[in-house]
Amino acid sequence: MIITYPHLDSHYELFIIVAIFVAFYGIVMISTILGINGIVVFLFFISVFVIIFSITKSLYILNFHNSVFEIYENKKIIDRGRIKDIKYVNKDSKNHKGGDWFILIKTKEQKYVFGEGLTKGECIWLVQEIKSWLEQKQY
Repeated sequence: MIITYPHLDSHYELFIIVAIFVAFYGIVMISTILGINGIVVFLFFISVFVIIFSITKSLYILNFHNSVFEIYENKKIIDRGRIKDIKYVNKDSKNHKGGDWFILIKTKEQKYVFGEGLTKGECIWLVQEIKSWLEQKQY
């Protein structure tokens, strides 16, 4: 079972939104003054958005295969454990108010975190999927 999700680093979200708005507004104003075609402005705006978004976006993968599970960030393994050692899988939050949700996987000796930035509903669904898969594997 492989689980992937793109994650936009939270520090960059507001910056990207503001930067895109300012860039688009500036481009529209300049194109109006210079009399440039609106399609050219639109295509330029889209290309800037794609470049900015791709730079700040991380891809996280939780991969269960054979007897191990691995957590990747941008195709690089950042953590690894044995599936048969998993004792606990549940959603958790970084603060007592219930924000900043993630998946917590506990083994005999270690805690693994996956899915930081997912919504509570996404975490609930993902935990159910992982537990269901683990029950079917019966390690």
